[in-house]
Amino acid sequence: QIIATANTRMKVFTKPATGVASTTPINTSTTTLSAVVNVDLNVFFTNAALGINSISDPHVRFDRLSGRWFVVAIEVNHGTGSNYCCVAVSNGPTITSSSSFSIFYFSVAGTGGASNDFFDYPTLGVDKNSLYIGGNMFANGQSFSGSNMWVVNKANLIAATPSLTVTSFQHGVNGREIYTPQGLHNVLKHVV
Repeated sequence: QIIATANTRMKVFTKPATGVASTTPINTSTTTLSAVVNVDLNVFFTNAALGINSISDPHVRFDRLSGRWFVVAIEVNHGTGSNYCCVAVSNGPTITSSSSFSIFYFSVAGTGGASNDFFDYPTLGVDKNSLYIGGNMFANGQSFSGSNMWVVNKANLIAATPSLTVTSFQHGVNGREIYTPQGLHNVLKHVV
């Protein structure tokens, strides 16, 4: 499958299986794929108890080691204070509907960030053990104050009863150590 995300939409498509690579004289195709899933991310990630219903900046990765899809995004309702990171994990390699996912949330302030920081421009990497989420922090939703990183325990996310375990690495005192940290996406079982 192929998953495409944008600020307000997630679509899942079935990859065409042709047996041989299909190309046209100009290396493009006019074949339109039908979406298996076409969901509004504001609906997909909504959580009334947390006040989450406005989603932005999604990223998606397929992890070959676990056979799972991972989607991260931010919510923007808490724009001048501590907003949330949304994390979705599929229950297997094939997506059939939006119910194919378990969804979790963590607050920037609840994981070591400042209560007035707005988390923006999330990034996502996945390897054997963890999800790596990075992003820029803006004090009072306006001034760049540094970049934070979060490590999410992958084993807990894909367990029979999934749960979210997050470790944060907050920016330093001067907020200039790194900018928009990018998580590594590594499909190797072991790195030598």
